[in-house]
Amino acid sequence: MKTPKKVITRLLLNNWGGISHQVMELHEYVNLFSGMSGSGKSTVMDAIQVLLYGSLSQNFLNKAADERNRRTVMTYLKGAQKDGTANREGQDFCSNLVMEIQDLADDAYRCVGVCFEVRREERDLSRYSFFSHEGKMDGSFYRDEEGNPLRLKQMSALVKSHQKDPSGKLKGEDLNRMYPTNDAYQNALYGPIFGDIDGRRFTVMEKSAVALKMSNGVGQFIRDYMFPKSTSQAIEKISRQLGDYRDIRDTVADLEKRIGLLEEVRRLDGELAGARADVVRGEYRLKQLKILGIRGEMECLEAEGQELLLQENEVRSRREALKGELNESQEAVVELRSRLKSSDYGKIREQRESRTETAGRVGQNQGAGTPVLAGLSCWEENEEVYGLVGNQALQALEDVRGRKVTAQVLEELKKGLEETLDEVNNQRDNLVQERRERSGALKEKEERLSDWNQGQKSYRHRKGLKEAQRALEQALFRETGRQVPVTILADAFDIRDSQWREAIEGRLGRVKYGLITPPEYASLAVRLFGTMEEFENVDLFHVKRILEDEPSTRRRRLARGMWTVA
Repeated sequence: MKTPKKVITRLLLNNWGGISHQVMELHEYVNLFSGMSGSGKSTVMDAIQVLLYGSLSQNFLNKAADERNRRTVMTYLKGAQKDGTANREGQDFCSNLVMEIQDLADDAYRCVGVCFEVRREERDLSRYSFFSHEGKMDGSFYRDEEGNPLRLKQMSALVKSHQKDPSGKLKGEDLNRMYPTNDAYQNALYGPIFGDIDGRRFTVMEKSAVALKMSNGVGQFIRDYMFPKSTSQAIEKISRQLGDYRDIRDTVADLEKRIGLLEEVRRLDGELAGARADVVRGEYRLKQLKILGIRGEMECLEAEGQELLLQENEVRSRREALKGELNESQEAVVELRSRLKSSDYGKIREQRESRTETAGRVGQNQGAGTPVLAGLSCWEENEEVYGLVGNQALQALEDVRGRKVTAQVLEELKKGLEETLDEVNNQRDNLVQERRERSGALKEKEERLSDWNQGQKSYRHRKGLKEAQRALEQALFRETGRQVPVTILADAFDIRDSQWREAIEGRLGRVKYGLITPPEYASLAVRLFGTMEEFENVDLFHVKRILEDEPSTRRRRLARGMWTVA
């Protein structure tokens, strides 16, 4: 069971010094205030003294800091600072100081306090009042709905609300009232509230507990000011406890520092995670761009393939047309040759004798011609065939059409048709060769397109390169029992920019088609590859010797330090 006594349990400060609003929980026995200069220790102690003395005199202030004639209640209310400024200068405001007291005898609570109203032009206090009421501190902590400290009128209404119990019966106003004077407040404070103590002795006793100086160590401080009648063992115990408090305070400060560092680490870890996510997104976008580039190249190759197919169809159609025309020409030539061979001198004489009759017939059948003349005339309608016929043959054809048929004219026509036939044959051979070349180019591009679709570089023009790669991998596996990678040098780097890729691969020349192995297997690979005579046109680089060479040499000459097996 606790000893009956009065205990200060809580302290409220609204607009006091540098504090806008603060509720402090106090311990039953000992409360220590520790902090740097200017942290507010004296501010709290002076608020306690105003409430315990019921006086606003400057003589009761600043004892905790041992500073005389500096601070006043007005400077506390306006929030004066050491640099000459004030938190609440030039404005109207209210301030409240409230102390909650518990009576351990009946576990009853009472509150005492003071309410201030300050005008911006005031230099002296004129509107204030001490008050007390039963019960614990108000749940609003003496602030209105907007969070401002209560004014005198509002505080009076709150105090009067405690004069009735929950049933509405009047309890009286002895301890639930606003005090018109400081003396009336002191009489209630030292009388029924604190239990009829001697106010003069209380003032002297309380004053002896302030204005302390730490001059002779902790033990002497405790002996002189805190527990003058305690034994040495008790003082030593208190000193040790104070030392433990300092250690705990230092530990707490160190933990707070570590917590701050951990918070910083967590923040940086979050930033790192974000950066990693950005890197992943960037790599994903780069892969997408690479895929889009490959798709673009595939589309270009497909377009080239379609164009080549169209050209091939066009050449095929042209070849068929020329072939038909050539057949017609050959038939015409055969017919002319047969006619020329079947003709002799006698027949020619008969033809001369019947020329008059033939001329008459020709006159009667104006516009009609022989089958040979009609066939030869068809050539003029075909520009391609017409371009192959020589001027001599055309002139002879014109003479025949103009009825100027002689042996010389026919001979010139025959010779012209033979030359035309030779030209047609040459054109046919050229078209066949052109078709063969374009078919080879189309096949090569289709193979390149197939390699691109499979995600591989094309080395089909390097005969035996892929076979040499697979043969060396199999030989290394049989020798070591491991899957040793054998890489084509061109596959060891991937240059995305097409211009740079063409420039670098062009600079490397045939070097990019050489084979490389991990350095630890280089010597074994050289020995095994030396026995593969069927791949004498493929190069193998001795990577280990390249790495052992001087760095400056490797930068100047790519081929220095390589071992080539012929």
